[in-house]
Amino acid sequence: MERLLNLRLNAQIVREHYQIEEMKYWTTMKQSAIYTHGTGQKLEKFIYPEKGIINPSIYCYAISCVQLLSHVPAIVRILQDHRCQDPICLCCNWKRFFLQTQSHAGIINWFRDAFRKDKKFNQGRQEDAHDALLAILGKLDKIAVQNPRLKDRKVADDLFGYSIRNEVQCRVCKNKHVYYENNTVMTVRMLRKDPSGRSHSIKELMQHVFTASTIYGYNCSKCKKKSDAPVKPTLLRAPQILLLHVARFSFDGYGKKISRPVAVNETLDVASMATAGQSTVYKFCGAVIHYGSALDYGHYFCLARSRKREQQFVNLNDSNVRRR
Repeated sequence: MERLLNLRLNAQIVREHYQIEEMKYWTTMKQSAIYTHGTGQKLEKFIYPEKGIINPSIYCYAISCVQLLSHVPAIVRILQDHRCQDPICLCCNWKRFFLQTQSHAGIINWFRDAFRKDKKFNQGRQEDAHDALLAILGKLDKIAVQNPRLKDRKVADDLFGYSIRNEVQCRVCKNKHVYYENNTVMTVRMLRKDPSGRSHSIKELMQHVFTASTIYGYNCSKCKKKSDAPVKPTLLRAPQILLLHVARFSFDGYGKKISRPVAVNETLDVASMATAGQSTVYKFCGAVIHYGSALDYGHYFCLARSRKREQQFVNLNDSNVRRR
């Protein structure tokens, strides 16, 4: 079964390992999405309710990220296990907000308070959701140090970390040089418009990242000569959760937003891009979505898979919660 959701997406896509029986549907989106770990995977202690968050002014960028991460089981477990006495602790207030028995929306002042010392997100202006997401993950890294089970571990790297192996071959002496890239966010870029009008899929955008390319003027360390050397990237270490950032800006000097739809497959198998023997199948979980025609303004909201019903999605737009 397939269904289409015509949405304007812009931020990051998170996918987690998931055992897939079949593709049930795919989604057409304008900018970005999220994918998570395990079918019917239950949290040990409780399930956060689907509830909205009141936006006092311009905090849609933060609200959408909080909602998105609240649908990732691994993140929720960190919140469940966290204990501290800091009244402005991000995790404590985050958990307390969703654990309240009331299902109605609450305000998000606690997010602003959590970053007060960092002097971030307190300038009274719209911020980028991607920056907010990375800041939240950075905060979780610092908070995790207080948990004996997570001590000396980087939460962001454990959950989202991946490695790419790049092999470059000199055209003159055929010597091969290998270098590695380690990161937590994989940026994929929009492809040229298809003449037929067909929407490219997230998988196609990812495949482009792992397509062989050329390094022009490569200086070989062995023969000391320059040549246009081919480079082949391979996903050496697949992440537990794949966080994708869809870059939607043009390179024409004007920085315009590219608003063409992108087809988001519910399941994403990256086996063709990775080394053998890895778990490489991911499933759509949710998305941070940017609505607007320009890069420097607009509105963010979140689309996420319902925690209660596997086949249902929830549109979380500030205080409004609507099931699709």
